[in-house]
Amino acid sequence: MTRQNATSENLSLYFKDQLAKIGINATLDIQETAAAYDLFAKRDFELGPWGHAYAVDDPDAVFAEFYVQGAPRNYSQVGTDEIDDLFLKQSMEQDTETRRELVREMQMLAVPQHGKTILYWSNGRSTAWNHVKDYVRHTSTYNNRRWQDVWLDA
Repeated sequence: MTRQNATSENLSLYFKDQLAKIGINATLDIQETAAAYDLFAKRDFELGPWGHAYAVDDPDAVFAEFYVQGAPRNYSQVGTDEIDDLFLKQSMEQDTETRRELVREMQMLAVPQHGKTILYWSNGRSTAWNHVKDYVRHTSTYNNRRWQDVWLDA
């Protein structure tokens, strides 16, 4: 059975179709977003296609949420002490290249655990005209959405 929020129903339908091709007959249980989050938090699901976005482009944000044991959105509860140890090491590492290597090692251990499978990455774009003033694009889609300082120069 898959549990999913209503806004990602297409992803659930895709998974159902793909599972059928290998002989798995999944039953969809489409839920409203609040109910779906509750089911995930309770770990009351078998398979849950879900989209996520990250507030910052940093391994600490990604791994702390999804791959570390006990992480709030590690809904599958898959993880190992070795991944947790590498997470702490990379998080404290000051040298960029050394940190990058620790993150690669952490990824090589975490991804095969299949707690969360990444199907694709996407990015957003924005456009501003020269008469739009004080707009500063943030690296995260979650930030800079209040627009209180943006104004139009007529």
